[in-house]
Formats: sequence, structure tokens, C-alpha cells
Amino acid sequence: SSGINAEYGSRVLAGYSHDSSDSREDCSGGVSTGAASIAIGGNNGIARGANVIPVKVGCSQSVSSSALSRGLQWVEQRLSSAPGHRAVILLTFPLSSVVTELNRLAEDHLVVVPAGDSSSDHCGYISAADVVGMMVVAASTSTDKQSSSSNFGSCSDIWAPGEGVRIAGASDDTSLVTESGTSYAAAAVAGVAIQNLVQIREAGNVAKLKGVILSRATKQILTLSPTAK
Repeated sequence: SSGINAEYGSRVLAGYSHDSSDSREDCSGGVSTGAASIAIGGNNGIARGANVIPVKVGCSQSVSSSALSRGLQWVEQRLSSAPGHRAVILLTFPLSSVVTELNRLAEDHLVVVPAGDSSSDHCGYISAADVVGMMVVAASTSTDKQSSSSNFGSCSDIWAPGEGVRIAGASDDTSLVTESGTSYAAAAVAGVAIQNLVQIREAGNVAKLKGVILSRATKQILTLSPTAK
């Protein structure tokens, strides 16, 4: 599948691929297509006028650190060619390790990462110190409950809708499907971040963006499972 859905097709710019395939081709089973439609989709997305630059570092939810590192080096080079430009960087898979490039990018750009979908404490996979500059997102339901598959814990920063969400499908240019996962919750936060990016950039401090999003989030509303409290 192409991964280019009518939700945002003309706003997908040339990107990076770990192999010779088109960077815009979604080989992740539709996860990247769906996540992009939540973040920037023209009909169902949040930041509906934004562009997306795809960075394809693998074709599964398990990506090696070396492949991620090469992709992030490309992102660094791309951003360094536009001094002063700031970006929201969305990963559509959870981290089991953090590479140096990701931490460097997090110093000047907002990196949004899904907490993962193993129904367990995210801190069992990565330490809070490793992701302190990033926005780690767990998934909630439409009734403000913890999604049953979402990871949780102090290594996550925020909860966002990620269960039974309507997203663009990758089978053709117009399909819509219903899916669940923290990748889609992270995409929602990325969309909100993009909406606020211009405002924060004009204030001269992109580092404030994570704090702005956290301060605007609704507090003490989610019903958590006993293990997540």
C-alpha cells in the first residue's frame, strides 16, 4: 500500500527510507498512515494544515537501535539545513532503548513517543531519565478509562485517546478503519503540539512546548486500573 491517504496526501513531503523503497510507502500495516491521519488529517485530524515528512526506519513495530539511529541522523541533517526551524517528531513505535540522536533532537524539538501496548509499567522497558526531554503517551478510552492494552507508569507523561479511534486506512486512498493503540494516542498529542508550535516558537522557547501541553491537559479525570495507580 502507498500509505498516502486522501486525508493528507498532498502534504506528504519527500522523506527518508531505510531501503530503496518509497519513503511514503507504509509497510507498517497501516500504523503510520493512521497515525498521520490523526495528527494532520484534513477531515479527521488535529493540525489539518501541517505537512508531514516520513522517516521509514523499518517495517515492523520492532526497530533496531542502529536503524533508528540512521533515520534520526537524516532528521538531524534535514533540520540543520533550516536553522531556527522547529519540528514535532512523532515515533509510531515504543522505545526499548534511546539513541544519542534522539536525545539531541529532544533538546530543540518535541519528540512524541507511544508508551507501548503490553499492559505493563513502561518503566520496565526504559528509565524516566532516558525520556525526560520527550513526551511519552499512554492510551485512554472514549469514556476516560485506561485502555486495557496500554502501558502505564511514571515513565509516561500524558494520556490521550487511543482505543477505538477512527483513522485513515492504508488499503486505498479513501478508506477509514477503527484501530487501537498508544501509537494513535501519541499521534493525537503530536497534533496538539503542532497546533501550539507556532505560538511557542514566536515566544522564542520551543522547550516550553511540553510544559504547555501538560498544563492544558485535564487533570484527575482518568479511571486507572489498580496496577496503574
